[in-house]
Amino acid sequence: MARTPARLLLRTPDGDTRATSIGENTRIGRAANSDLVIEDSSVSRRHALITREEDGSHRITDLGSANGTTVNGVPITLPEPLHDGDRIGIAGYEVVFSGEEGQPHDEPAGDTLFNTSESTVNEERGHRRHQRVQIVGGGPKMLEVLNLVRQAAGSIIPVLITGETGTGKELVARSIHEGSDRASGVFVPVNCSALPEALLESELFGHRRGAFTGAVQDRAGLFEAAKGGTVFLDEIGELPLSMQPKLLRFLQDGEIRRVGDVEPRHVDVRVISATNRDLKAEIDREAFREDLFFRLSTFTIELPPLRDRREDIPLLAERLLRTQSELQRKRVRGVEPAALEALSAYDWPGNVRELENELARAVAIIEDGDRITLSTLSSRITGASSPTGGDDAAKGAKAGGARPTELRDAMTEFERKHIADVLEQNDGNVSKAAQALGLSRGGLHKKLKELGLR
Repeated sequence: MARTPARLLLRTPDGDTRATSIGENTRIGRAANSDLVIEDSSVSRRHALITREEDGSHRITDLGSANGTTVNGVPITLPEPLHDGDRIGIAGYEVVFSGEEGQPHDEPAGDTLFNTSESTVNEERGHRRHQRVQIVGGGPKMLEVLNLVRQAAGSIIPVLITGETGTGKELVARSIHEGSDRASGVFVPVNCSALPEALLESELFGHRRGAFTGAVQDRAGLFEAAKGGTVFLDEIGELPLSMQPKLLRFLQDGEIRRVGDVEPRHVDVRVISATNRDLKAEIDREAFREDLFFRLSTFTIELPPLRDRREDIPLLAERLLRTQSELQRKRVRGVEPAALEALSAYDWPGNVRELENELARAVAIIEDGDRITLSTLSSRITGASSPTGGDDAAKGAKAGGARPTELRDAMTEFERKHIADVLEQNDGNVSKAAQALGLSRGGLHKKLKELGLR
């Protein structure tokens, strides 16, 4: 018997039905090079992607579209499996997924295309999404990350997210939470480097009245506040050694003890942590407990830097520009090709956060209704890209052919180099480097994020 290949059936507004075969990667969007083109302004240029897995199954991923993607009426945030007859919602359009079958069949017609019961498929997914959290990316590296996020969301074990500053670790953590059966609970982010060591235990686990000066009443900590939900411990590598055994106890027994209390309390909370540091190196220099590392890293997701997924930069730029145009109340007509080429060529040491800041600056500079052009980008971006490549650009700069560096950019570069040198002199110890620089520990962390330093 002949096998009928998987395909998509799109009903157009005038009632016609259009069929498209599905390959290894099938892109849906307004862009002319999409496999299924939907020419409507409400559809994003790169809206969704359907991939065929090694076992022959198919998954659909929303590519950070403006209006979202649904499967049988349920908004998706992570890659979702597709079943024969599933209805895909694309900005008001309905696309039916028709899976491979062992025998030929006629293409359904009329309303029968869209009569699949929602209840069965929704039960398989387990729950509805409570908040739309979007990870933008359609390249192979990010699709791999999205699949790991989906798997992590379906489990209850601790997750450790690693990656450089600005790669979107908190966004991934939120996606895991929103994709899990804890989505109806709260998501509590905690920056371990922002809280003073003396207050950290009280903030996390709470305290009893009279436990210390100023403790005038009993107070629950963030772990109890997140009961039934998720605690996200960002910058876990900065957790003081004195706190690490207490966190380890919770991960082992699910119990916390308020400061000044003798009785432990059971708390139902999932822990997701993140770091931009090499925790194995921290273990080697006895700054991080090995047993805690093994507990936290049961399921590890490593986020690639933006320079390693340049194919996602146009998609990210489109999404971030849309956000900035709304925030700054300006109409932006997109990015001209030369500017997009410069954005794609730059290495982005600050990753997605740096790209977001660059586009925010560009939107602030242009007039309402204009496009982002090469001249609206900062000199560090345009200086990193030339039609003949980075080496020629560097030669041009030495010969005086490059645009002069702005004073602000030069000062920022000096500051970045000086702080990096001081950190190196102090073996990466943030506290010692902050003292040498005349900054608080929290102030130095803020600077490191601003400058895109690890």
